[in-house]
Amino acid sequence: MGGSQSTTGGAQRDVDWERRLEQQRNPSGNPSVIQSVMKYIFLSSLFVTSAFLILKVFHYTSFGTFVLDPKAASVMSIVGLGPTQQSAYPVSAIGPYVSTQFSEIKQVAYTVSFDVYLGSSLNNGAYRVVFYNGNKTGTDTQGKYLTSQGDSAVTPTAIATIHSAVTANSGNICVYIDPVVNDMYVSYYCGTAMEATGSSGSTAPLGSLGWQTSKPIKNIPLGTPFRVTLAVDPNFIETYINGELLLTTKTSGVTELYAYPGSPPTNFFGSPEFSTSCRTGNFNYWDAILPPKSIQIYSSSPASKNVYAF
Repeated sequence: MGGSQSTTGGAQRDVDWERRLEQQRNPSGNPSVIQSVMKYIFLSSLFVTSAFLILKVFHYTSFGTFVLDPKAASVMSIVGLGPTQQSAYPVSAIGPYVSTQFSEIKQVAYTVSFDVYLGSSLNNGAYRVVFYNGNKTGTDTQGKYLTSQGDSAVTPTAIATIHSAVTANSGNICVYIDPVVNDMYVSYYCGTAMEATGSSGSTAPLGSLGWQTSKPIKNIPLGTPFRVTLAVDPNFIETYINGELLLTTKTSGVTELYAYPGSPPTNFFGSPEFSTSCRTGNFNYWDAILPPKSIQIYSSSPASKNVYAF
């Protein structure tokens, strides 16, 4: 009997001893909940921070900026990962057919920005081409393939002949203004889904090629310069005026902007001579599609009217 009581008393002392040790380790009395919460907070913070840094680098690699402050150009600067920018004629109008002479121009997936000055809404029935690209293999005025003079002249009153001349010289985009009213259109040369991968990296179209034209941007400014920015993706083109997105045009069906085989050395050119009362200049080119915030920062203000006024 006495032995039994001694054994019971010893067991109780062991239990009391362990309880006192546990209280010394965790005086709050509820260690499991607090430890779990702290562990959850730590792991969650680690995950969110890692995800933010990964997305930040990915966004900068793709678009060149990661803007948190609307007035900031970029929060971070990673050498070699941002888009390459080139500029031409920043304080003067470009001459008819003259090349911007940018190097290594891409046929798709880029951003280009330029000033337009329209002195009159009338142009004697001729379309006013304010922007186009094409093959540049020789002189500074290679863009003269769009001339209305000579044996291979285009007909300025027929947009189809203008389009044909552009495609004959490996061009795939043309921005023009209506002959009678101050409405602007963006047209682009497209093909159906590409062979194998269906990406713009392939050069063999499975179906027909043809020009597609956007809805008009009506009542563009007269008598004052305005800035046009094009974000050119294989499947859509965004058109901004003075930093404001006014038009998003998607290629129809399964088509995409056509990339010519062999990556010919294309460039951008000054308006042809039949685009009267119209001047362009202050060109900027980025070899990536900029996000809207960057376009608002970099491409919202045209040059002074004195640069372009007739």
